[in-house]
Amino acid sequence: STADQDIETSATNLVASTTTSGDIVIDETDTITLTSVTTTDGAIDVDAGGAVIIQTVTSADTGNDETHDVTITTSSGNITFGDGATFAGTVTADNAAIINAAGAIVDDDNADNVDISAVSTDLDAGGAIGGTGGTVVQIDTAVDSITANTSAAGDIGLNETDAITLTSVTTTDGAIDVDAGGAVIIQTV
Repeated sequence: STADQDIETSATNLVASTTTSGDIVIDETDTITLTSVTTTDGAIDVDAGGAVIIQTVTSADTGNDETHDVTITTSSGNITFGDGATFAGTVTADNAAIINAAGAIVDDDNADNVDISAVSTDLDAGGAIGGTGGTVVQIDTAVDSITANTSAAGDIGLNETDAITLTSVTTTDGAIDVDAGGAVIIQTV
């Protein structure tokens, strides 16, 4: 993204959508809840200065050419799927779902609702991926391949609905727990 295309926000909640082809690029100053961020035919890029809570984020593609990514990044704080009470969080990407958290990547709905649907996902965290507090909670996925890495102490918990390729799943200091509903191809774990 380029600076002149970003929409700069300082909001608590974000609802944004496109009705024609085009990307959504958000530069948030601090913490935000992505209540509903959807494109008809485009990518989504959210860069937040604080924690992010995901309710619904969907990049669609009218041409079905699998070229639109969802990228969510924090420079501080966790990225959390759901709020633990009223909604489960979901990211649906036409291509890749790229989640980069300065802190942990947390599944706060504690249920088997699919958190990420995409061709592939790349999860990078400065803490645990799945849950915090010593209990391994899994990020629930429906993807073809996963890259998941931690740069600080923390476990990785993943629950894939069917077959999966583990492209690279590594922790700095933590356990790795992967469940899959189909065959698992391991490249690097």
